[in-house]
Amino acid sequence: MEAIQINGVIRTFSQPPAGWKNIVNFRKTTFEERYVFGFRQVVEPTLTEYQRKGTIYFDNLEDNYTYTVIDFTQEEVDRYDQQQLDSDASATKEQKYRDDGMEAYLRLKQYLRRKLDDGTLSPTQFDSIYEPIRRKMVWLNTGDWDIAKAELDSIPTGSLNATLLEVLNTIKGKVDTYVSNNY
Repeated sequence: MEAIQINGVIRTFSQPPAGWKNIVNFRKTTFEERYVFGFRQVVEPTLTEYQRKGTIYFDNLEDNYTYTVIDFTQEEVDRYDQQQLDSDASATKEQKYRDDGMEAYLRLKQYLRRKLDDGTLSPTQFDSIYEPIRRKMVWLNTGDWDIAKAELDSIPTGSLNATLLEVLNTIKGKVDTYVSNNY
């Protein structure tokens, strides 16, 4: 990258301009030829993770343009560190668990509702299983599949008829499969 100061304003170029001072094909000139017109290299400063580039300026000693380096404030350091933590592998995994759980929660509720709507479950059966299962599955919304699994496993099955047991086992099967594949 090159830069030149024009009327007190530093202008940067990722590539030389096509024309300059009535010179056609200025872009094809050498840096040494552009140097005569006042173009200088732009040197990027080396930054730590807690710094950012500031304003561009001309460095008289080095005969080039570079940028000031600005240290982060403590607030910016804290925000940067938190962003790094929020995007690491553990955070990404937890976000995936939560996203998958929210989707599964909705689908499992729809599955139960569909069983009512298609007549597989009577309204009485639906009422007897929907609320207890929903209370146990709510853990999926926070991505806590292992807790949802333990909660579903704690539902007593002794008083359930074959239809309700099949519905419960289908839901438990989906949660069990996810837990065994992801934990």
